[in-house]
Amino acid sequence: MLKLEPFDPRYDADITGLEYWEVLLALHRNTRAFNMGRIHDRALTAEDAKELIAGRMRPAPITMEDLKAAGAGVVESEGIHFDYVCGRPMKITFYEQSVRRIDLYDRNAKRPGRDVIAELKRARGGEGRGI
Repeated sequence: MLKLEPFDPRYDADITGLEYWEVLLALHRNTRAFNMGRIHDRALTAEDAKELIAGRMRPAPITMEDLKAAGAGVVESEGIHFDYVCGRPMKITFYEQSVRRIDLYDRNAKRPGRDVIAELKRARGGEGRGI
C-alpha cells in the first residue's frame, strides 16, 4: 500500500475534532460542478455524506494479497479519497485527522477549503494545526 507523505501545513488541513462526513458536506457545498459534471450535480445531504464515508472506510488495511485476489490492477493509497462527488470536483483525501492536498480542492472551490474547515471548527469551538 502506498504511504501518504507526513502532514504538511502548506498542502494539508487539520480537521481534529471534526467528523469526515461533516467536512465532506461543507466542502461539497463550497464547490460547483463544471462541464459534464453538471449532469450529475445535486445537493449532498448529511445522510449522503455519511454513506459515502462509511462506504469507503475499511476495517483493516488492504494487503497486496487482497488486491491480487480481487484482480485489482492498481494499488490504492491510504486514506479515503474523493475525486468527484455528485459531479463536483473535490480532489481530497481524508487521512487520520487531516484533509490531504486541500490545495488541489481550492482550484475549483468558491472559497479556500481551509476557510471552510476553520468555520466548522469555530462553530464547534475548536482549533487545530494547519489552519
